[in-house]
Amino acid sequence: MTIGPYTLPADFCVGSNILGQGYNEKFYKNAEKFDPDRWNDKSMLTAEPYSFIPFSAGPRSCIGKYLALMESKVMLVHFLHHYEIKRT
Repeated sequence: MTIGPYTLPADFCVGSNILGQGYNEKFYKNAEKFDPDRWNDKSMLTAEPYSFIPFSAGPRSCIGKYLALMESKVMLVHFLHHYEIKRT
């Protein structure tokens, strides 16, 4: 297979450095700074496609992706049902 200037043999394994991608200034301004607004709806409209892929992407994405998202929602509802949140 040829990808750009690279020719890969049939048994070649390709990986991705997800942590390195998260700190890449090409995708995120001030990558070292914690900024939750980086993933709000407005920012995601202008973001580089596939710059944030916690469950991978494409036809071989994580089969547990939807289960993990549903578990997160159930946990949040359970937390809100059993605890009272007060502003301090």
